[in-house]
Amino acid sequence: MPASQTALKVFGAVFMLRALVGTFHPTTLGSMINYPPPAKEEKAFLGGSKMTEVVDVAEQKQVMMITQFYSLSQVGLSGIAITAARAGDPYSMSIASVGLGVFTLMFCAYGYFALSSLTDTLCFEMKAIVRMIVPYSLIAIYLIYSGMPGLSAKPASQSIGKSGTVMAICSIFGLLQGLPLIFFTDAWLANFSLGVEMHPTSRGVIMSLAPMWGICIAGGAAVRLALIRAGHTASIYAANRSLSVYYAMLVGALAMAKSQGSFSGTAITVQCYAAFVYFGLTYFGGVVADSAEPASAPKKKK
Repeated sequence: MPASQTALKVFGAVFMLRALVGTFHPTTLGSMINYPPPAKEEKAFLGGSKMTEVVDVAEQKQVMMITQFYSLSQVGLSGIAITAARAGDPYSMSIASVGLGVFTLMFCAYGYFALSSLTDTLCFEMKAIVRMIVPYSLIAIYLIYSGMPGLSAKPASQSIGKSGTVMAICSIFGLLQGLPLIFFTDAWLANFSLGVEMHPTSRGVIMSLAPMWGICIAGGAAVRLALIRAGHTASIYAANRSLSVYYAMLVGALAMAKSQGSFSGTAITVQCYAAFVYFGLTYFGGVVADSAEPASAPKKKK
């Protein structure tokens, strides 16, 4: 088994687990950095005392929702790794391994500096950041180290098919959607009525998570485009199928966010429709419209 294939499987398993924890238990990440701040004890007018939340409960839910979306984006990264490893093309695996490694290092580096600025605000120790960042940094280095030797191989230059076409379209839009989260975070938050009047701790957490979320989106899109360029039909087909599943999950999450009124109605509605279109393109363009799997795709066991 090539080293890049092993590295991709490890990455896929770890990031899928990370995504599940963050999506279903977003408070786990919050508790590691002491968010939300513990309730304060205040004396009542007629004696006694009561506990008062420092951060409004509705605001806490918005922060947890951002945490869930950030975690969900890592399902897409895991899908790239697992499908590339399953298809087994050496050059495609090397491309995916190096690409995912680079973008993982990027969000780890950003996360370190962003979360470091919150240590005083939320009163947590640097060792909490180390526990969150170091394991993924090591995986990223392992990915790059494993993938570099295979980059000397030649692209397969096979047909990208309908799967590659729709995956390229959605990946370009994904790249364009991820970049504002990284470079224009304030403007992006304003579209969803977030960040302006929030408690400093809430704003700090969102301003830390949103760019990392953007790096995951843009990074995943860039790696998918690189897989298309590598031209291995089976890898492209498999990656498109995993992208379709990811968009199906995203549509459900966006719909729940809209129904719960967690974000600005118009902005979240636009996101819901956009994600649904992406899902339709990837599913019908690459899963249903292809009458049969590519000849180079792994044959199913009977």
